[in-house]
Amino acid sequence: MIYRVSRFIPGAIVRMMVMVMLRGAGRHDYDASDHLLTQYDFIVEWRVLLLEAGGPPPPESVVPALNVVLMQSDADWNYFTVPQKHALRGYVNNACHFPLGRALGGSSTMNWMMYVRGNRRDYDNWEAMGNPGWQYEDVLKYFKKAEDYRGNRNVDTGPSSVDNKRWGTPIMHAILKAGQQLGYKIIDPNGPEQIGFSIPDMTQKEGRRGSTAEAYIKPASNRPNLHVAFNAHVT
Repeated sequence: MIYRVSRFIPGAIVRMMVMVMLRGAGRHDYDASDHLLTQYDFIVEWRVLLLEAGGPPPPESVVPALNVVLMQSDADWNYFTVPQKHALRGYVNNACHFPLGRALGGSSTMNWMMYVRGNRRDYDNWEAMGNPGWQYEDVLKYFKKAEDYRGNRNVDTGPSSVDNKRWGTPIMHAILKAGQQLGYKIIDPNGPEQIGFSIPDMTQKEGRRGSTAEAYIKPASNRPNLHVAFNAHVT
């Protein structure tokens, strides 16, 4: 197991003196949960309670190609899109399944693992709109701080595994070649220039899925001040 299950019964959890309560530990919860888990390592007197709507990450989640097995399972919220007027005409009621992870690690337990930093122009525009500290050069250090990058950039300071795609298909290389013939560059998808064709970086390490549960919860699993409450749906 990669977590320390709370030893408290539900009623006791409510009565327990909790100094920090975190909701979820998926990719979209990173700023509020995963980052805080790494920061509270040295504050041993703080009690941290992580509320997870689902359960532990299924064993299949570490195998990238088995993500489809988890879709429409108990580890999925099983959402469907609203009926579409001009799309999804081959689907029942013109609506399709929209997978979102309901397990420790959230959607990072079943997504397609492609990792792309935000575009520098967006960050520069945010600062120009009156948000100091948000230009790309300011936030770049935080990307690097989060990444354990095992590719063509020497960035290995963070907990989140990022790797170059280790294999390719004939059609993949044909698409790259077609892009060059159209005048586009082959680019680093997480470099400063993101207009072009590329093979995506992946959130994995040595062939294993690099979910947020693996990256942040597993290293903290032995902390006596961290408690994880499963099936705790926050509304």
